[in-house]
Amino acid sequence: MEYRRIAAPAEVKAVPKPKSGSKSAWRNHVAALQSIVIFQVFCTVLFLGKTLSDLLGIPLYFLPWSVLETIELLAALGMLLGVISGMLLFREGHKRMMEAERRMNAAAGEFHEHLLSQFDEWELTPTEKDIALYVVKGFSNLEIASLRGTTESTVKSQVSAIFRKSGVNSRQQLATWAVEDLIEALTPTTEPDSAEQV
Repeated sequence: MEYRRIAAPAEVKAVPKPKSGSKSAWRNHVAALQSIVIFQVFCTVLFLGKTLSDLLGIPLYFLPWSVLETIELLAALGMLLGVISGMLLFREGHKRMMEAERRMNAAAGEFHEHLLSQFDEWELTPTEKDIALYVVKGFSNLEIASLRGTTESTVKSQVSAIFRKSGVNSRQQLATWAVEDLIEALTPTTEPDSAEQV
């Protein structure tokens, strides 16, 4: 028996396709970080060379004093850039993590509204809606009865009514329907770029 489905409501928005500008901005960030890393490696090599010459007692007579001071200054500048880039990366990573968490919370709230909308379409009673949510979450009849303060047989009959109204045949099928609708609601609708169509 085919169970009835409805399209995802308008509130459940697909994840927008990344803009080309965001890709170029990301490339610029990567290029800047690569430049900083190369500069830090160069400064580290110079600083290690000077430090080893001091430890081994090898005088660097062929280098003017100003060059040696410049090496130390570049090493300090490289360390400063490392601290700054590390702080920027930490801030960017934290920002992305908070944005991902915000989207996940928004998706969870919209999906809950979508489930309730589908339950209304199936004409479930308020009690049946609550039980259907428990079933989707994976609770057994005994656990649902304990949470609602009722008997297991009552929950079983209400679950059967939910199956009959929705057209599904099992708890697994109801949970699968919920997961499928969530994936469909959040799957981005990608359109081929004009460059790819050529």
